[in-house]
Amino acid sequence: MRTIGKATLYFFPLFSLSLLACSDNDPLAVDCERDYLRLTLHRSNWTLAAEPVDFTAHQGIPTLAKTRAEASYWFHPQNATFRRDFNPFLDEEEAGIPVDVLSIRIPIHLTEDQLAAFPALAQTDLTNRAFGDSIWVGLMQGFRSSDDLQQSWIDVSQYEYLDIWINDFHQEPEERFGRLHIDLGMMSEDYWDPESNELDSEDRFNHGVFDELEEDTGLDRIYDPGEMLIDNPFADPSDPAGDNWNPEWQSETYPNSYFKINGTEGNRRLDTEDWNGNGWLDSGNSYFTFSVGLNASALVDMVEAYANLGEVPENNKAWRLYRFYLSEAEIRKDPSENPPDWSQIRAVRIWLEGMNLPGIPPLNALEIADLRFGDIQSPPW
Repeated sequence: MRTIGKATLYFFPLFSLSLLACSDNDPLAVDCERDYLRLTLHRSNWTLAAEPVDFTAHQGIPTLAKTRAEASYWFHPQNATFRRDFNPFLDEEEAGIPVDVLSIRIPIHLTEDQLAAFPALAQTDLTNRAFGDSIWVGLMQGFRSSDDLQQSWIDVSQYEYLDIWINDFHQEPEERFGRLHIDLGMMSEDYWDPESNELDSEDRFNHGVFDELEEDTGLDRIYDPGEMLIDNPFADPSDPAGDNWNPEWQSETYPNSYFKINGTEGNRRLDTEDWNGNGWLDSGNSYFTFSVGLNASALVDMVEAYANLGEVPENNKAWRLYRFYLSEAEIRKDPSENPPDWSQIRAVRIWLEGMNLPGIPPLNALEIADLRFGDIQSPPW
């Protein structure tokens, strides 16, 4: 047991984490009724987020964020995050074990080296900057039970709080800016082309069966030969819409340039806005929401933890643990919808706003190492 920052962390062996449960008296107990629920961070489970809204105060217009950032992408960095980033007291062998994280990148305030490596992003960078304070970026994930396809939600009513580990690469507190939001409940599925107000799906016959040879077109439902060349930094003559799946770097001199890893054409999986599989587009909103300024004090700040040891985290990492108590959540809902219910959480959305400010370094990347409900506190593995 070690005390880091404002919290006491219990560091457990990897094999034990799945067995741990909460206890008011003994955090190491494994026999109490409640345990934690970790939400998957696997890249393919997330899509771009539908627009966040505040019906109560702004009649359907987002509080501040009105324009989704162009050309953002998400991926798993390879061998970039390790257990030592969350626990400075590990032995050398365990400290070097990699930890999978989900990284979101926004092409804004790019460096000269980045623009030289991939010039097609120059206009995207200018466009994103021009959006000003209205720009936002986010991902969302809908839930469907693997045991009961008719149950398209998760029950988190037994949990007290939600924890999230994030890294924005801002080690100096005065350089931290932007605001992180987490929405939970029912929210619109219409993320791909909201102006059409129609269900976008590769499932042409709407029967829930994916024919890879006939339907792996991407959400535009058009294979490359029939596509028109569009204004997309990732488009080229072989992929006029820029929507092909490609898991490789797009520039050898641009680190982590996984620009096309979330492409929907040729990715060998069904892409659809219909998370719950009910056959139509759900556009209602009724959800709980949390938010925190990234300059706010965190429950655990690994920069502070390392500073107490006279050290600095490597590669500008600034991992922090934020905690949100379910009892303190605010509600956003369409007046025609019922209030949200913690026992029926249909989706989660994570989004960021306020990153279009001059900063050193700029806020154009956010990494997530863990997102969990529960009553234990531990590193993200």
